[in-house]
Amino acid sequence: MKGYSLNPQITYFTCGYSHETNINTINAYANTPKKNIRILLGISPYNIMKNEKKEDGLEDEWIEFIRKNANEKNIVGIGEIGIDYQYGDTQEKRAGMKKGFEKMVGLTEKLNLPVVAHSRKAEEDVIGIL
Repeated sequence: MKGYSLNPQITYFTCGYSHETNINTINAYANTPKKNIRILLGISPYNIMKNEKKEDGLEDEWIEFIRKNANEKNIVGIGEIGIDYQYGDTQEKRAGMKKGFEKMVGLTEKLNLPVVAHSRKAEEDVIGIL
């Protein structure tokens, strides 16, 4: 955000895709608050798939961070979340992504926030879960 001259007539959105980028985005906004930037917090399907420690690919601290920060005035949704079967090339990986996506959608419902959904080669499953 630093050094950019944003058009004040346009609202800009930025999506987190990992726990680290969620933290970095909130910190960057706090250091350079601009009235026309909004944030979505999320964990991408790729990052869910990479985390083999949990069946749904989501660490409790990641979910808690999103839940804790969801009420900040500049947080307007959950995203980018979803399913990406291009990278989920095994049934195990696909099942983990689906479980993670279902958990994130459940979180959005509890927080009453909109979703930005990622879908690649998984449209039926994404729409079915939504």
